[in-house]
Amino acid sequence: MITRMQGLFHRTWREMPAAGATVAEKWLWRAGYWAGAESSAALSPLGVRLYDRIDEIVRSALSPGADEVAWPVEDVSLAALAAQTGTLAEPLLLSYKQLPLAITQRWGRGAQSWRQFSSWRDGNAGEDVVGRRAKAVEEIAAALDVPLLLLPDLQPAGDDAVALVVPAENGPARWLACDRCDYAASEAAALSGNPPLSEETMLPAEEIETPHCGTIVELADFLGIPASRTAKALFLVGDGQRYLVVVRGDTKLNEVKLKRATGADSFRQATEEEIRAGGTVPGYASPLGLEPGAFRVVIDYLVAKSPNLVAGANKEGYHILNSNFDRDYSADLVANLRQAGPGDRCPACEEGRLVIVRGYRVGAWARFAGPSYLNRAGRPEAAVQRTGLLSLAALATAVVACHHGEDGLRWPPAVAPYDVYLLALAGKDADLTRRTDNLAEVLSNAGLAVLYDDRPARAGVKFNDADLLGVPWQVVAGRKWGETDLVEVHSRGGERFDVPADELIGRLGVMLER
Repeated sequence: MITRMQGLFHRTWREMPAAGATVAEKWLWRAGYWAGAESSAALSPLGVRLYDRIDEIVRSALSPGADEVAWPVEDVSLAALAAQTGTLAEPLLLSYKQLPLAITQRWGRGAQSWRQFSSWRDGNAGEDVVGRRAKAVEEIAAALDVPLLLLPDLQPAGDDAVALVVPAENGPARWLACDRCDYAASEAAALSGNPPLSEETMLPAEEIETPHCGTIVELADFLGIPASRTAKALFLVGDGQRYLVVVRGDTKLNEVKLKRATGADSFRQATEEEIRAGGTVPGYASPLGLEPGAFRVVIDYLVAKSPNLVAGANKEGYHILNSNFDRDYSADLVANLRQAGPGDRCPACEEGRLVIVRGYRVGAWARFAGPSYLNRAGRPEAAVQRTGLLSLAALATAVVACHHGEDGLRWPPAVAPYDVYLLALAGKDADLTRRTDNLAEVLSNAGLAVLYDDRPARAGVKFNDADLLGVPWQVVAGRKWGETDLVEVHSRGGERFDVPADELIGRLGVMLER
């Protein structure tokens, strides 16, 4: 295949995106892979070829053998996509004999394109999901030449949710990782190690007056204690049920964890009327002395293991010193509810500390209950459905973040839209021009995708564009070739050498396979 630069819709150094764009996104605009306004970026011919290469890598790794389909998509959330594909597959799943089944599609709007896949399996059939998933991720990482991590996540609906991320400096996404071991998880799913169990003796509870101390900050300042010595009461309403959630004063509630622990679909803040209706006082509330059934009481694990906390007395202007779980109050549920953060102990090794890692979130998938089918016993059973979504734009920007220099992009061979950038420097030499045209045909006939720069432009312009576009190998056909039959070969990795034209195909083939 030969594409001539003169006929290619190519934009360079124009219409730069807004300051909020990442470094990688700016390179894609600058090199002409993306075009148009930032809010509705389009794909140029270069961008289409780039996305096609990335998409083929993703599809072959994650959904081999899946049937390609196409249907309109409006809601890009994973839960909505799973429901939509489940509806699509329902009439196909008559019995276990139709399983396994897998479908996939690519869709999007301009530069924002995605590859989606869903599969359905018999719930009683053994399947090494973790092993297959890890192998697919390894294949994608090797082809894209980027580090890829599978992180436990809670953000997508469904079970067994994971996020696929590429670590890269200054990336827009962030997650938490241990500075000593390989533990990592999304901020929503990250756990934090518990401090050593306190050997502190439980002290007698004591009611004290705490005027104008309706917040944890005011309370800690008034008593001269750290926030870690307090219990913070939060009032929420979820699925029509009133909740009193207690976390330690120095931590924050992770609402995603709360949803998973309680099974509630959503939460909102309780109104003051709803709080007082349960017999409590805003700013001075706690589970102590609550009427049974007034609230569903949910306690963070750290509160349950922290003795002698200061808690509300459910009385305006008063708190209780030395409140202790199990002795002074109970709970309907104890769970890990707090938001992990940088500096927390690692839950895996208990020695390291969690740190923020940045990069690109390129995809996610999760397990859902699929449509029903008749199992081997002839009874209806829900198929195990797994739905995933990967962003081709995020994958492209992640590769750019890992593979660019000061002068332009450096695409890995499996991703590059073209294998060879052929620079014609024949000038007005008609014979050399003819030979260069023939060389382009030879390269193309050998199965290489050739971007042929035969524009009537200065050599410096062509070299700058070749570096900017990031095609792995540049073949320079100029005066040296006309005089010695040697062509210059430049790699984006920095290699430079001369090679006889009749040996060029063999050398390029070996180098592109490395």
